[in-house]
Formats: sequence, C-alpha cells, structure tokens
Amino acid sequence: LVMAVRFVNEHADEFNVLKDNYIVNGFSAGGNLVNLFCSKKVGYVNYGLAKPLMNIAVYSGCDIVTEDEEDKKFKYTTKLLGYSRLELINDYLVSKNAETFPKTFVIFAEDDDFVKPKEHQKLVDTLNELKIENKVLIGYRGRHGFGSGEGTPLEGWVDKAIEYLEEK
Repeated sequence: LVMAVRFVNEHADEFNVLKDNYIVNGFSAGGNLVNLFCSKKVGYVNYGLAKPLMNIAVYSGCDIVTEDEEDKKFKYTTKLLGYSRLELINDYLVSKNAETFPKTFVIFAEDDDFVKPKEHQKLVDTLNELKIENKVLIGYRGRHGFGSGEGTPLEGWVDKAIEYLEEK
C-alpha cells in the first residue's frame, strides 16, 4: 500500500490527480490492511506519507488477534519466550494504535459470520474514544462479502461513503 501511494504521488501529473489527496479502502483482509496503514505504529506516518483524506473499512473488524484468543490459543508462548504473543504483535493492534486515523467510514452486516459485529464495534468504539470522526453503516443482512451491497440492505453504501467524504 505504501508503494502504491508513492507510485501514484510520483506520477500524479501523468494520472491528472492531486498529490497526497487520496482515500484508502479495503474489504475484509484488505480492510484490515488499510486500518493498519492508518495506524500509528506501522502506518503512513512511518513512511513520510500524507494522511489519507478518509479510510473506508468494509467488513474489516479491528484487531487480527484479541486477548481472548491470546489466552486460549497461545498460552505456551509466554512460557517458551518469556513474553506473550500479544506483546509481540502489539504494534499490529489497531485498537492500541489508532491515534493517526483519518475520518473513517465503517460498514458491515450484522449477520457477518466471519468477522463478528463486536469486532467492528471495537473499531468504532476505539475511534470514538479518540474523538476521530467516523460514520457507521450497519446492514441487518449482507453477510461477509456483500461487495457493493446490491440486493442487500446495504445497497447504495458506496454513494453514502462518497457523501460522507464530501461532508465538511
């Protein structure tokens, strides 16, 4: 993602775009990637890039590994290494590194059986705690992978994200 933003900036005249005038958008794992790109420890600030105008996180959740998973799945890491797996990946926990997030549009479906709604809510709660502007769109149906939302209650979400971007 860093290389892509740099490439577009280096060719801004050719592409007829404004340098450093960009949004990031990702779905599922790609949504997690753009969330990390917006984070303090591993994101754009570490590469001398301008802050995105907006982040659009589509069924992305918040953190890849939670403390609950840490306790259940990786209890032997601490014994072997002297520190927990969670300590190793702290830089990659969006909930602990979201201070540098731009305005963010979060969208997900309540019936997502892959990334549970509580993980999406964790992202929203984190942004709210940090007073980072955000808007949330939740569909009661759409599951994981609703794409453009066509044929689901989330149809039209792309237009809503653009409207949110254009709000002052």
